[in-house]
Amino acid sequence: KVVLESPMDLQWRIAALEDQLAAAAVTEKELRKALASEKDLRMFAETRAAKTMRESLDCADERPSWICVTCTLENDMDLGICSACQSPREGGERKSLEEEEDASLCSICMEAQRDAVFVHGKTAHQACCLACAEIVQQKGKPCPICQEPFMLVAKVF
Repeated sequence: KVVLESPMDLQWRIAALEDQLAAAAVTEKELRKALASEKDLRMFAETRAAKTMRESLDCADERPSWICVTCTLENDMDLGICSACQSPREGGERKSLEEEEDASLCSICMEAQRDAVFVHGKTAHQACCLACAEIVQQKGKPCPICQEPFMLVAKVF
């Protein structure tokens, strides 16, 4: 059974549908604007992350290093053992006691003892003193050992 509506009812329904269409167009416009903002933010974040990575790599290129044959981690040249797997440096000479003590100094200020770790996931790297580690953290730099972002700095006793 077909019910015919009066012209007034049809006009009212058409007006209601036009209102819904206009509202949908506004929503679509807002969604497109939000999507564009999201894309801009992602591009900015990716650009910033790339810049940080380049800066870290530039800094890392300046420091002499050696590659662990066991786990392939790049270590500071002043370390006699790998900071990740504790394997001795291959082909390295046995260091004197004085050189070993120097190796336990902060790799940044070279004055204080290494008493801080950069914690990321289930691992941590010990590279410097707490004062220098806090500066690295404040500047938003990555772990100086592996160049990965870290969650926190902890003091080692």
